[in-house]
Amino acid sequence: MYQSVRDLLETYGYENITLNVVGVSLGLKRVESRGFAVVTLDETTGNMLTREQFEHISVQIRDFIQKRGCLHTFFLYLLISEEDGSQERLFGNQGNYWRIVPTRGQVMVFEDAAAEFMELRRPLERLFPRRNGAFRGNAAGNGAYGECRWGRDGNGSCAGNWRGGVNGSHVGGRWRNAFRQYWRSELFPKCNIIVVAINIAIFLITDLFLFSSAEALVEWGALGWYEVVRGGEWYRLLTSMFMHGGIDHIFSNMLVLFYLGSCLEQQVGSLRYVAIYLGSGILAGFTSMGYNMLLGDFAVSIGASGAVFGVMGALLCLVIFFRERAGDFNLRQMAVMVFFGLYGGFTDQGVDNAAHVGGLIGGFLLTAVLMLLHEKKK
Repeated sequence: MYQSVRDLLETYGYENITLNVVGVSLGLKRVESRGFAVVTLDETTGNMLTREQFEHISVQIRDFIQKRGCLHTFFLYLLISEEDGSQERLFGNQGNYWRIVPTRGQVMVFEDAAAEFMELRRPLERLFPRRNGAFRGNAAGNGAYGECRWGRDGNGSCAGNWRGGVNGSHVGGRWRNAFRQYWRSELFPKCNIIVVAINIAIFLITDLFLFSSAEALVEWGALGWYEVVRGGEWYRLLTSMFMHGGIDHIFSNMLVLFYLGSCLEQQVGSLRYVAIYLGSGILAGFTSMGYNMLLGDFAVSIGASGAVFGVMGALLCLVIFFRERAGDFNLRQMAVMVFFGLYGGFTDQGVDNAAHVGGLIGGFLLTAVLMLLHEKKK
């Protein structure tokens, strides 16, 4: 096993460097002044390192590589281990590692690694041919969406003037009444705010208390076609929409959702907004599963970006077919927003682009159907 990984690295142009530590080896590839280092930590040999030992070895490796003339080096750690939690023991919050569980045939790939390392993913999965699982963040986060700003009246702030000489409780009562009226009005995007709050609450709970490993993501509801189709766990189409893999992931998704979702809810109403959000997110999940099934990929996905792209598709539909309900948006703005959203995903690693496209199309079609039914009813 240990030697197989070394042979694989040598095939891809890495120089194998033996270290004086049992189960630890270094593969180094130089591209001009840059270095790409793959450090293999094979705990199946019986050598279980502590955090301090690992950090000491890492410092020695970095010094060695610098002496080789590499001005900047990218690192990837291959952890071969059967022990759940071994990555926490060694890496803590570091993300530049992949974990291999030989007996389960799992190669857990975190796709935020440097692009040059991604060529190793498939060959490693072929070395461990059982049920491979790759963790892929379903993130809209790195896409550019342009400026998000409130551009219309009724944007969520309660208008009111403070006047001198007014009793504090009276003023407070006026503000409470103003907020209560605004909450009840159609302009206040109450459902979108609740959706954003639920996403944030679930992220805080899972990130702080539940997720200690990539396996936990799968256990708690990440979306993978194998688990859904073979295991019958259809609930994952919904649960995966409310899970996120890090603060950057949820921040980018919720920032876009807070703006676009609020605008959409103001135009189509709360019930139709919820139907579009959940429906497009579920359709995005089906698209992601279908794409991965065609590729034979066992990747799992999390994140609200499929539903976020559904909201984007809904606004695009309003601009094209129901202009009177498009608010301040126009076709040019929406086209630019959609383009940069998709472009950001296709040019970045670790993004479930199939879910983005599926959510965009799903939101567009759902909005067309719901609005046609609404017009017919009127």
